[in-house]
Amino acid sequence: MTMPRAAAADPLVVLEGVTKRFRADRSLWRRLRGAPGTAPRAVVDALSLTVQRGEILGIVGANGAGKTTLLKLVAGALVPDAGTIRIEGRDAAAVRERIAVVPPDERALFWRASARENVRLMGALYGLRGDALHDAVDEVLDIVGLGHTGEQLVGSFSSGMRQRVLLARALVTRAPLLILDEPTRSLDPVTARELRAFVREVVQHRAGVTVLLATHSTEEALALCDRAALLVRGRLVATDAIPALGTALRGTRVRARVAAEHAARARVLLHLRDGAPVAVEEGWAVLESDLPDASHLPLVLEALVRAGVRVAEYGPVTLSLADLLERAEAALATPGDETEVAVA
Repeated sequence: MTMPRAAAADPLVVLEGVTKRFRADRSLWRRLRGAPGTAPRAVVDALSLTVQRGEILGIVGANGAGKTTLLKLVAGALVPDAGTIRIEGRDAAAVRERIAVVPPDERALFWRASARENVRLMGALYGLRGDALHDAVDEVLDIVGLGHTGEQLVGSFSSGMRQRVLLARALVTRAPLLILDEPTRSLDPVTARELRAFVREVVQHRAGVTVLLATHSTEEALALCDRAALLVRGRLVATDAIPALGTALRGTRVRARVAAEHAARARVLLHLRDGAPVAVEEGWAVLESDLPDASHLPLVLEALVRAGVRVAEYGPVTLSLADLLERAEAALATPGDETEVAVA
């Protein structure tokens, strides 16, 4: 089942101008009065995106950003109102067998059946029979570390083990694209970390599967995704590795730890507005500021030193997902700046 990682710039999924609109439901009172419904709203709005073969691409955004709708469009569960979705160069609707979806809910499993029976059923639905089915089930159960469970019922498994059964059901299909919707949201922190490592090391590296996942967790995006696509109100605002997204949107955030008596001078050189919070710890002031881009980092440090500011710590700060979403909202609100920021 091991497949080699493909070279860069080998697209598996290509979305062009994809739009999906939904009409908000009328209230019971409005229905009784015969009042008209609201105009359809674009949940995914003219979105274009490419997923490279062999990568893990995260769709990140706040609740209601359109992440789940986008995954359903790619999986073929929804049909776009406009635009095209192609997988391996073919229309997505014609190649659904090339897509494996891992449901976010453990209740999608048959709890009164064993892991082997759950996986065997999925393999049979995808056309596997006889020895081919038996061998494929054994293989994927070994891959996810559940080959030893025998006829133990899934209902007796831990949440982490059930997540692995869900992944095994997806892997037995031998589909090159795996879709995950917030896979760790019901897991404790330790189990969530183990599952992320499993997806990275086994699903991506060993099985060679391309992964498209939705998340609103900064930790998950940083630990798991090769790239992230930032979604705000259905619009794709930026795509890149998480640390670079902040720069793509609005420059680089820098943190400086300077002598408290030099904080006023440092505030001016860092272009901090009056009243911006400054934390003081044991005689040192900690200031954060947004620079236009990373090239300004050494210039500002040089200016601080020339001004006689004693600097104990200085460097860029990785933004949280909340910071990124705040910047993305600002980018969409800025007139003339409503196009996607594409970063190589």
